[in-house]
Amino acid sequence: MNDTELADYRKKKEKEKKIWSSMREIILYLMFIWLIFLVSYSKTDINSFNYQNTLKNLFNLKTNCIGGSICFEKVNKKYIEYESILNIIKKN
Repeated sequence: MNDTELADYRKKKEKEKKIWSSMREIILYLMFIWLIFLVSYSKTDINSFNYQNTLKNLFNLKTNCIGGSICFEKVNKKYIEYESILNIIKKN
């Protein structure tokens, strides 16, 4: 081997080391993200989605009001039915 071939081989070897270290770093980062995902979602309550969804459906919220504030477009039909039943009961 002459000096130019040896220098090219060294450069190639350095590039390979950099690529493998980058790959190792990416894999470790993905494992870390997976671990965070696993820990954060394993502690969530199963019924939390249903609770949040029920609250959202109770009041149909819209955010496209004047000033960007949350506006109540209309109240859900179930809430109106419950309110009307309560009013009938109160009258009697």
